[in-house]
Order: sequence, then structure tokens, then C-alpha cells
Amino acid sequence: MSNSGDTLKVGEILVREGYLTMDGLNKALQQQQEQNYLSKQKKAYKPFGQICVELNLISSEELQRTLRKHNKQIRLGELLLNQGLIQDKHIEWALDQQKKIKVRFGAILIQGKIFNQNKLFDAISI
Repeated sequence: MSNSGDTLKVGEILVREGYLTMDGLNKALQQQQEQNYLSKQKKAYKPFGQICVELNLISSEELQRTLRKHNKQIRLGELLLNQGLIQDKHIEWALDQQKKIKVRFGAILIQGKIFNQNKLFDAISI
């Protein structure tokens, strides 16, 4: 299999795999756009795949299977940034620390007192 899945967005992959129709894709994109608008006010973020599951366009199992097949995952820093919980400077600092001490990104955020463990687990549960 080629690495073309690396550059495709989740919605494009779900259409190619036959899980979403173009109508379903457009419906989910519209919902995501509305969610992103609201999230700027509430600091809530939902990934595209989760929106598709909530709209009953795809099952959670089908989504997870497809994400694994195409090695699609969101990095913790990107997730926290999307949720509005950290800033770019926090990511840069944590990545710099990670090069020095070879500790997982989340552990560095906790050690640096950017997050406490419970807050980090809440964010990851998304």
C-alpha cells in the first residue's frame, strides 16, 4: 500500500473506503465548521471522526479500524492546541525538553506544570 494515506484527511479516507458518501462528508464538514465556531467560545474541540460517529454516519469501530489502517492519529500537542489548552510556545518548549530528557510529551507537560495529570487525561479522552 502506498503512503498516499499520509496526506489524505480523515474525511477523504472515509469516502475512499466507502464509509461516507459525499453528502455525508459535506454534512460532517458543516457540523465541524459549526462546532469549531462554537469551540472558540467554549474551548471545546471534536475531531472530524468523532463528529461522523455522533451523526451516525459511521460506527466507532469502523472509524477506529480505518484510522489504524491508515495510521491516522493526532499528536498530543496538536490535540491540546486545537482544544485551546496550550499555545505554540508550550509545544516548542516541550519538544525541546523531550530532545534533552527523552520523556513522553505528556509527562513533560506535567513536569513543567503546564498541565496536571487529571486535566491532561480529560483532554486526551477526546
